Amino acid sequence: MACLVALCASCSSSPPKTHPSPSPSIPIARFPTSGRPAAIVAGASSLWVTDDPGGTVAKLAATDAKEIWRTKVCTAPVAMARAHGVLWIVCSLANEVARVDEASGRLLGRTKVGQDPVDVTIGFGSVWVANLKDKTVTRVDERSARANATISIKQGVVRVSAGHGAVWVTSEQNTLNRIDPKTGRVTGTPITVGEAPLGVDASGALVWVSVEDSGQIAGIDPAFQAPKTFTVGGHPAEIAQAGPTVWATDAQGRLVVSVEIASGSVASAQIGATPARIAWSGSAVWVACVDPNEVIRLG
Repeated sequence: MACLVALCASCSSSPPKTHPSPSPSIPIARFPTSGRPAAIVAGASSLWVTDDPGGTVAKLAATDAKEIWRTKVCTAPVAMARAHGVLWIVCSLANEVARVDEASGRLLGRTKVGQDPVDVTIGFGSVWVANLKDKTVTRVDERSARANATISIKQGVVRVSAGHGAVWVTSEQNTLNRIDPKTGRVTGTPITVGEAPLGVDASGALVWVSVEDSGQIAGIDPAFQAPKTFTVGGHPAEIAQAGPTVWATDAQGRLVVSVEIASGSVASAQIGATPARIAWSGSAVWVACVDPNEVIRLG
């Protein structure tokens, strides 16, 4: 384990912070939306987008982003996850997660979590909510919707993602931590990934982490082999693996960057808007954007 920490630490040395050259080969489709988009999740035929100041979630058609329904949920719905027909929406100011039926938009209920929740993931029969102010992760039983554990992480919590037998948590102290979903406890040694890690996605073969201050994307092998590290420049933030490609938003650069995992080829797309969250539908990458308020489909 110590070897992996040293390897990751050495990968995070500061490279030149230049953006990769824009790639004209990335198709972009733009769709104006109501409200100010924040969180987004996507499926084969639909996507769901929250409106932060409006406190709503809307279901949109994936073909043309036409609105199907819109439901009032809470103030500051900043993050969202989807599983088994239910949307779990983080209500940051209310310190709760709301449940919404993805087909009808019916509000199913609310569950109290920690203070200032900022992210959510679903896995191992539970919903895991990252609470920024508390430096905790709340575990909520997916079936009963009852909170049944609070896990403290002294390094802090920023984003969470479930996969590879663990819940992975980026921290405020340059590390990636793991929670054992069976015991509800932090396990192993925190993995140093570089300054200001933010997004994390454990849905693919590797656990991908964006490292804002070093302009890098790191792929951590769950078996703790040497990590893959790619310098993309700028300030990569939210992250999503889409098949053979990893995508990250860069709000400061108003762009999205992509990395082909096998070749290491880096491309970027200037999107003319400020990206918020990013999602993979299985066939396309979707980005919630502001200034202007719209959703963008890549690929």
